[in-house]
Amino acid sequence: PGSKNVVVLDTDKEKDAPPAFFVRSLSMRQTRKLSETYDLIWETATDTTEGDMFERLFTVLAEMVTGWANMGDFGEYEPDKLWDVLSFTEGRQLAVKILGGNFLSNEDKKKFDL
Repeated sequence: PGSKNVVVLDTDKEKDAPPAFFVRSLSMRQTRKLSETYDLIWETATDTTEGDMFERLFTVLAEMVTGWANMGDFGEYEPDKLWDVLSFTEGRQLAVKILGGNFLSNEDKKKFDL
């Protein structure tokens, strides 16, 4: 825990300067929290609204993401900007990549100058 990793969404990998998210390495507790949040998204409990699912996902992602690069007009990273940068589908993809440890290799980081 504590080291930083880089995630590029699948839809952006072919870009010359892909948007990238800097994500902390997660402790087991943080991994469990993200996993539980992701699982809740797929539950069909009657007390869970779509808005609740959005809120849960973006709240936990804001705790995991520490910065970004190549985000164009969005400027410097601020956790609240995740609401504007990501669609719900992209948020889920980011969560899956974090949970799976699907980070850029050091070679790819150099290639994209990250």
